[in-house]
Amino acid sequence: MGLLDERIGILERVYGRASRTPLLPFRVPKAFMRPVSSRGSEGAALFSMRVGVVQTVIPRQGDFTGDPELQLAPIRQSHRRHVSAILGAVHRMLQVRETHCSEGSGIELLVFPELSIHPDDIWTHVVPFVRQHRCIVCAGIVFHKAGPGMQLVNSAYWIIPLQTPYEGLTVQQIEQGKWNLTKDEVNLRIQPFRPAQWILEIVDPKDFKPLWSLTSAICYDSTDLCLAADLRDVTDMFVVPASNTDVGTFDNMAAALHYHMFQYVIVSNSGEFGGSTAQAPFSDRNKRTIFHAHGNEQVSISFFEVNLDTYRGDILSLKTPPAGYARRIDEA
Repeated sequence: MGLLDERIGILERVYGRASRTPLLPFRVPKAFMRPVSSRGSEGAALFSMRVGVVQTVIPRQGDFTGDPELQLAPIRQSHRRHVSAILGAVHRMLQVRETHCSEGSGIELLVFPELSIHPDDIWTHVVPFVRQHRCIVCAGIVFHKAGPGMQLVNSAYWIIPLQTPYEGLTVQQIEQGKWNLTKDEVNLRIQPFRPAQWILEIVDPKDFKPLWSLTSAICYDSTDLCLAADLRDVTDMFVVPASNTDVGTFDNMAAALHYHMFQYVIVSNSGEFGGSTAQAPFSDRNKRTIFHAHGNEQVSISFFEVNLDTYRGDILSLKTPPAGYARRIDEA
């Protein structure tokens, strides 16, 4: 009963009261062995997480008309070929990075846009990539049924490699649902589905010390300020798989959220529209936008590194926090 009471206490403390959404932490033992050139005040190496953001072009928005699950043969074949080629391109780009990155070219997190991966391609295409590169993948999944007899939903999958001494390498799959739907989704009879907001807690596998936490909201859900308020003091990174035509609005949203949530904000938009970006609240305005992919009908693959200790050991590089914010500053 002690363990149950402790877990209930944790869930009550992090419950999203503004959005009325349970926030469920999921512990991920993960070794980030990429020392940052600078060191902490006590001489301990600071570690970083390498992130990749992908823009896919297929499927396009028009492909879902009359076939929201993308089961018809022509689109199914072209979509699978596209995903396979994209994963191959990411692998080759990582090989290219080996030629100019002295500390290796591996990756810890790869983000895909909303509706970019068919559920039938997860275990045949994405999981082998995860096993090979030992990285976490956050990918928007094509409309699918949440369970037998249920209606179609829009969600993203966290695909997570876990190494244990008893089972070896296993791959866990967590589904992050979308609650707020667009008019096009309502017309396709997609149903709201967000039983919980998952929080990935990255911990040191040696002592389970918390290193980093991240969460995801799918496209229109990321505009919910109640959800952003609930997550502000809980996460270090906000990942947004999107398929959004209004690139300008999402650019402005990322610029606002990275400061008001005071954390990294990553938007992976469909290459049909472009506008994928990563931003963070650095005091140097030239560093706030880490990358930004422009242009329609553009496949892009971008990489960047996140210092896991930015908000604790490198506070001077950040802007003055927003009013009412003290979480990471107090922890430093």
